[in-house]
Amino acid sequence: MTKTTNKELQNRIKAGIAFLNVVKPNWLKEIDLEKLDLSNGNTCIIGESFGNYEEGLNQLEINDIVAEKLGFCESTKDGDVDSSLPSLKPKYKALTAAWKKTLRPMLKKI
Repeated sequence: MTKTTNKELQNRIKAGIAFLNVVKPNWLKEIDLEKLDLSNGNTCIIGESFGNYEEGLNQLEINDIVAEKLGFCESTKDGDVDSSLPSLKPKYKALTAAWKKTLRPMLKKI
């Protein structure tokens, strides 16, 4: 993806939340906002819900392309989701911040 706007990020996150609500209704109870980091496969949304990013994708039967559309990862224009790439670090930081902002009020309700 190219430069992402806040609205696009929010739309992707909303889609990810809706998806998880269907496939794993209690996923939100497994999220630790203090540890949440979308650049880490163990502490990202999928990692916290399914053990790690790769295992989660396998269980959900989705790939990185779908995961990105659901706000679970970022990628380069070539489809690389490696969070250690310098070009992706700011994207993952923004994605993590957007998820935290969205989830904070939701977590207060559970």
